[in-house]
Amino acid sequence: MDVLIVGAGPAGSFAGYLLAKQGHHVTIVEDHSQVGIPVQCTGIVTSAIHDLISVPSSVIKMHISRARIFSPNNEAVDVAMKPNIILCRAGFDQYLAQQAVQQGATLLLSHRFMGRDGQTVVVKDIVKNRLKHFNPDIVVGADGPSSPVAKAYDFYGQRSFFLGAQATVKMNEEDIIDFYPTPDGIFWCVPEGNKLYRVGVGVYHHPNKLLTQFIARRCAGKPIIDYQGGLIPVYDPKLPIERENVFLIGDAATQVKATTAGGIIQGMTAAQCLAEAIRTGRKYTLLAQKALGQELWLHLTLRRIMDRFSFQDYNQLISYSQQRRITALLGAHDRDHLASFFLKLLVYEPRYLRFLVRLLKPAAPSKNRLASLL
Repeated sequence: MDVLIVGAGPAGSFAGYLLAKQGHHVTIVEDHSQVGIPVQCTGIVTSAIHDLISVPSSVIKMHISRARIFSPNNEAVDVAMKPNIILCRAGFDQYLAQQAVQQGATLLLSHRFMGRDGQTVVVKDIVKNRLKHFNPDIVVGADGPSSPVAKAYDFYGQRSFFLGAQATVKMNEEDIIDFYPTPDGIFWCVPEGNKLYRVGVGVYHHPNKLLTQFIARRCAGKPIIDYQGGLIPVYDPKLPIERENVFLIGDAATQVKATTAGGIIQGMTAAQCLAEAIRTGRKYTLLAQKALGQELWLHLTLRRIMDRFSFQDYNQLISYSQQRRITALLGAHDRDHLASFFLKLLVYEPRYLRFLVRLLKPAAPSKNRLASLL
C-alpha cells in the first residue's frame, strides 16, 4: 500500500520505519528543512524506550538516576530511580528518520501538507514553491498538536493545551532532575551534560512570563543559551484518532501524559499499534486504547486532581511521599507504567485517598502561582 506520513518527529518516523519494513511504499513529508529542528521538547525518556528501539549512544546526552519533586514550601521528595535517558532530540529524531529511509521510506524535507482535494493530498514543495499531489491508500497525521491533517479530514475536535516554554541555561549543579508540579502545570530543570540545563514550564497561561520568573528564581544570573517553545496537547480519550484511511498518532492524537507532558514513548507506541493494525486489519483505535488508554487516562485523572490542588495540598502530598517505602516504590517503577504501581501507593499511604475528593471541586482559577513555588 501507499502510505503518506505527515511529520517526521519520533512518532511519524517510527511509523515510517515500521511500515516500510512491512513492505509498504512510504513517503514522509516534513515541513522543516531539517528533521528535529527546531527543538520543542525536553527530550527526557524512561527506560521504557528500550522496549521500542535500541537507542544509539550517539544521541544520548546522559543518563540520570535521581529526581526531586518539590512542594511550594520547598520540601522535596528525593527519588533514586531507574536511569532515565536525556536525549539529543534533534539527533534522536534524525536517527529515527534515517532508520525509516534505510527501510525504503522516502523522506521529503521542506514539504508542507496543504490539505486535500477529495482523495488527493496536496503538499507544497516549499523550496521550489510548487504543489505536489499524492493519492495514498493511507494517510498518517503525525503532525503535532495542531494537526492540519486532522483539520483537513474533519476530525480535529475540541482540544486543550499546555503552553510550553523552555530555555537552555548554563550552570554548574547536581546531575539530578527537578520537577515543580503546580495547579497551573509543571516546571522543570533537567541536566543535559556539559553544564547545560533545560529549564522549562508547561502551563495553561502566560508561559513566557512564568518561564522568566522561574529562571529568575531557579537560576538567577546564569547565562541563557537559547529558548524553545510550543504547544503540548492535553490527552482527550474521546478524541477520534482514525477516520476511514486516515490515522493520527503522537501529539496529533493527544497521546501525551497529562502529569509530566511527556509523549515520545507514547507516540512511538501508537506508531507500533498503527503498524499492527495495518498488518492485521484490526482497528487501530482499539489497539491504541489497549496499549495506551489506561495509562493516559490515569495521568489525565491525576492532572485533573492536581488542577484543583491548593498550595497546602502540594505540601501535604510531598510530605506523605517522603516515606522510605514510598520513595523506594517510586524508584522501582517508571512514570510510563503508572498503573502498575498506583494501587500500591494507595495501600502504602492511604492518606493519598483524601486527594481524590478534589475531583468534586471546580478547578482552581488560573493565576500566577510561581511566587510561592520556590
